[in-house]
Amino acid sequence: MAGESVFLCHSSKDKTIVEPVALALLEHDIDPWYDDWRLAGGSYFDDKVLEGIKAASVVVVFAGNSGTGPWQKDEIAYALNKHKRTIPVLLKGVEEPPGFLANRHSIRLESAGDREGLRRLVLAIRRRLGLR
Repeated sequence: MAGESVFLCHSSKDKTIVEPVALALLEHDIDPWYDDWRLAGGSYFDDKVLEGIKAASVVVVFAGNSGTGPWQKDEIAYALNKHKRTIPVLLKGVEEPPGFLANRHSIRLESAGDREGLRRLVLAIRRRLGLR
């Protein structure tokens, strides 16, 4: 999927689940924009994050028990304003996506090792990218 990236929008409190998902996406030839991999020390992360969302074909929004932080809220708002294709992912214990994402079908991911949830996420990403 050359040129197609997927922005992973998440709270820093959910990194223990999001990073293994990013690794799994790589195994499925999906290029994740994951902040820990894309932001170099000393870089202006707000500029880089906005560039990542702009360049992304799909934005995956992880909703965890810790709630939606201020940066994540800004990322979601920016993605929706840019009419990005979004996929809400509900982590264990979360019943609905945040804000304006509540009207979208969500993927449930119980843990980093949830194979069925990951399969559904990969399938949803591929469909949003127009792939099979």
